[in-house]
Amino acid sequence: MKLKKETDYALRIIYYLLKNNHKQIIDSKTISKNENIPENFAIKILKKLAKHKIINSHRGVTGGFSLNKKPENIFLGEIIKITEGPIEIRNYNSIFENSIGNLCPVETSLIYIEKALLRDLNHISFHDLINKKIS
Repeated sequence: MKLKKETDYALRIIYYLLKNNHKQIIDSKTISKNENIPENFAIKILKKLAKHKIINSHRGVTGGFSLNKKPENIFLGEIIKITEGPIEIRNYNSIFENSIGNLCPVETSLIYIEKALLRDLNHISFHDLINKKIS
């Protein structure tokens, strides 16, 4: 599973907003410049994050974006799901079963790995990242 550039940028945008006082309103141009993200792409991602209520969009001359949630309530898995869709490492159209209908060991292992990945991604918050609680 390889994450899209959009996901990388979305994660970096949220981290940037957190580092720079998550209640402060920051315009898209500043975000894109400081995170080296093409501005049009940054705007597209910011709108998507606002639609999912991760960030707030503020209109007007002094408008921009700020976080809508506390860092401890924003999880990596949530952001990845917004930009990537469902997180899957298996092809659900080809479940490997043996002749008596049981899952083969490969499929069983992939199910275990997928569940562990989802559990971890849905457990790691941006609060953990800011406070370097990931080892």
